[in-house]
Amino acid sequence: NILEASRKNNVQKLVYTSSIGAYSNAEIFIESKNNEGTPMDTFPGWAKRMAELQIKAYKKQYGLDWSIVRPCNVYGPGDNFDPDNAMVIPSLMMRIYKGENPLSVWGDGSAIRDFAFSRDVAKGIILALHHGTRGDFVNLGSGKGVTIKELLKELNYFLDFNYEFDSTKSSGFSRRVMDIRRAQDWIKYKPSTSLQEGLKETWDWFQEHKDE
Repeated sequence: NILEASRKNNVQKLVYTSSIGAYSNAEIFIESKNNEGTPMDTFPGWAKRMAELQIKAYKKQYGLDWSIVRPCNVYGPGDNFDPDNAMVIPSLMMRIYKGENPLSVWGDGSAIRDFAFSRDVAKGIILALHHGTRGDFVNLGSGKGVTIKELLKELNYFLDFNYEFDSTKSSGFSRRVMDIRRAQDWIKYKPSTSLQEGLKETWDWFQEHKDE
């Protein structure tokens, strides 16, 4: 409905926010690879891919050169902190706030993830709107792999809590990191927030708004 309304109203600039979950499983996600086969996040991933194809169809049929971005694990102020369904960073923060001692973390801490701060990703979306993504999509991540153990150490730098790993539970995929060279080249994307800076800003926002 949004795409058709945009076509009818001659909207020239539009950004569709897809997801890392649209990729098939891999350790490093590069735009030109891992787009065949079943997406990692099966049904949500297929939904994202179908919308990407719709945008490509509008370009082919109507010449509308709209943009597509695939963000990774985005975190930051305004996040969902419900530990029952939140992503890893806000979930850990809520459990730390509630005083879980020691904090039990699934796996052995060796799993590697790409965590992107929300402000950096927001800037990337604006850059994609401005520059366009050439009838394709670009990754929006930090481009850096961080182990869960390193993540906990960064949190421990400014928060006093104990934690332990539960190696009887799965760590999930061993490595999931985005290659952001295309975004750096095509849309001048430059994520600038360090993990510690992003975590501290997210925690401070959470402390001010935890009742929400």
